[in-house]
Formats: sequence, C-alpha cells, structure tokens
Amino acid sequence: MPKISNKEVNDLLRQRRSTYPNDYSDKVIDKNILEDILENARWAPTHKKTEPWRFIVFQKSRLKEFSAEMMKAYKRYFSQDKWNERKMKKIEKNPLKAGAIIAVVLDRHEELIPEWEEIAAVAMAVQNIYLGCQANDLVGYWSTPSFRTEMEEYLGLNETQKSLGFFYIAHPKDDIVLAPRERKPLDQKVRWV
Repeated sequence: MPKISNKEVNDLLRQRRSTYPNDYSDKVIDKNILEDILENARWAPTHKKTEPWRFIVFQKSRLKEFSAEMMKAYKRYFSQDKWNERKMKKIEKNPLKAGAIIAVVLDRHEELIPEWEEIAAVAMAVQNIYLGCQANDLVGYWSTPSFRTEMEEYLGLNETQKSLGFFYIAHPKDDIVLAPRERKPLDQKVRWV
C-alpha cells in the first residue's frame, strides 16, 4: 500500500473549504473525475455496511431544468408572503454556474440502525466528496436548503429515501482569491482527562 505522508493528509484536510458559485468558472468537469470523486464517497465508513448514500448527478445539459425545479420547490415550501427576491435570484442563477450538482440522498435502513448513524455516514461520504474536489483542483459546497424535501418527487426518491441537500462542484475561476481558513484553537475544543 502506498504511503501517504502525514503532511499530505494534513494539507488536504486543512485546505478543504466551501467555495460558492460566484467563484466558479464555466469549464466542463471531466466525467471520469466526477466518477472518481463519487467512488471515493462510496468508501466512507458505514455502520452495519448499509451504505446509506445515494447520489444523483446533474451536469450542464440538465442544470437549467434543475434550477427551474428548485424554484418550484421554493415556491411550494414558502407561502408567497415569505418569498425573498434576492434568494429566488440565487436559486435561479447558482445552479447554472456549477459544473455539476450532486443530489445527496439518504437511503434509510430503519430496521437495522438509527437514522442519525446513517445521516452521519452520508456526511462522511460528503466529506470524501469535498476531499476529492480538493485533490482534483475543483471547488464546491454542500447546500442544504430548507425546501430540499420539496425536490424529492422530482429526484424520483422512494419512501425510504430523503434529500439531504445538493453538492455544487466546479472548476474555480482563474483569479479566485480564497481567504485563509480559520478555526478556534484546539484547547477550546478538546478536554483531556
């Protein structure tokens, strides 16, 4: 097994970040890279080997339809007096800026383990997607809009499945300037006993 240095692992983990659609370029993402990223997601830890993640990939030719469905979902979820024009413009435009959008789906195994464990497994798969993007010089973020459940019929989900959001992926703009990441010191997060 090839040895990966501690520094390489640390750099990959510590440089991972969420990057939003205004910093995306329109360069097409190679399907082989997307498949590789999703293959890595498949290797996330999973209790009782339920592998509760499912992914639905939308690329350039389908992003306009995805955007329209997002808008319909937003309007179904919120009453008209709650509509926010600024948010609606983002819902309409942001999907069109992505190179791909991956619908992140939980496929429950209710009889085997608690839901929170399967949600945690899906979140680990999403972390692998983040790391795969980082390793391939791609950017992205996991969007979890409150109205995501309104997309479940469009996504073709069955009664054991639920939407956990959408992962936007793209090549970054050439002139992107990413702010340094910040985290609170370790001693504020860990208690040694």
